Amino acid sequence: MGQDDVNNFLRRYRNKWFNSNELTDVLGISRASINICLQRMRKHNEVNEKMIRVMFKGKLGCLISKEVPFYSYKRF
Repeated sequence: MGQDDVNNFLRRYRNKWFNSNELTDVLGISRASINICLQRMRKHNEVNEKMIRVMFKGKLGCLISKEVPFYSYKRF
């Protein structure tokens, strides 16, 4: 388990974008391992990365806007 799983999953779903939390839920790998794998893959230019603004509810019920990185497999 590890980088190969992340690589294979992103390759299988080339047209979709995933954030690290979604990859953690689907693959059952720890978030730290996912982030290290993605960091290596970004370094070697194997994945695309884009920032997407996401809205979610904060602790007091107010809406918070935050930019979250999403990743997809890079086509060669």
